[in-house]
Amino acid sequence: GTISPTSSPVYPYPTWTGFGCPEPFDENVVYKPGQKVSWNGLALECKEYPESQYCNMDYFAPGDIYQNMAWNVLGTCSGSIAPTASPIHDGPSFGECPDSYVAGTSTYTAGTQVERNGLVYECTSSQYYFYCPYFTYAPGTTYGYMAWNVIGWCD
Repeated sequence: GTISPTSSPVYPYPTWTGFGCPEPFDENVVYKPGQKVSWNGLALECKEYPESQYCNMDYFAPGDIYQNMAWNVLGTCSGSIAPTASPIHDGPSFGECPDSYVAGTSTYTAGTQVERNGLVYECTSSQYYFYCPYFTYAPGTTYGYMAWNVIGWCD
């Protein structure tokens, strides 16, 4: 006998009304509520709080078992979105960047400086300094302001 080819998959989603596809999902990016990504021909949006806390966790990424708990499917997409202008930060330049932030690094204490996405952050000296090692409080995330202060930018 002969095996016939199967047809292409048909998504039960409408076509996304945005222009092209958002940037592809990247497990190294910290996603915020409302941020859009693409994955396997779908446009997705990180849900609002409290579900948004799952957008950056294993097993909740697009295509993973608990995707629907963290991401809203906006529809199918193709192509790409035109880039936007780079943001401007008016803080001081530190020139060379300090070490990049790594979640779970237990040596982060009050005054520790790290780099994340071109910005320099300093672990707070407030009573919340003990949050600095935890991913939930990573610099630039929804709760990062509790543990980290932006003090400038670097190259």
